[in-house]
Amino acid sequence: MKRINNGGNINYRKDRAVKYLRLSRDDGDDRESESIENQRDIIENFIKNNDDLEDVGEYIDDGYTGTIQKIYQDLEETI
Repeated sequence: MKRINNGGNINYRKDRAVKYLRLSRDDGDDRESESIENQRDIIENFIKNNDDLEDVGEYIDDGYTGTIQKIYQDLEETI
């Protein structure tokens, strides 16, 4: 958790986290593969067990749609 001094007032803010899930080529054409479900569970448990993190979204990279570029674009828009 970040401690922010706001004009004499102390505020605490959680770090924002997004889930990045990568579709394995071994999964074939499954839209919601077992691999994706496992990755999501692992990341959600990690975020849940770290009180300083706030889950703010999810990206699924299928290797074709430019997911990384979308993440960078979204990041630039929120800064």
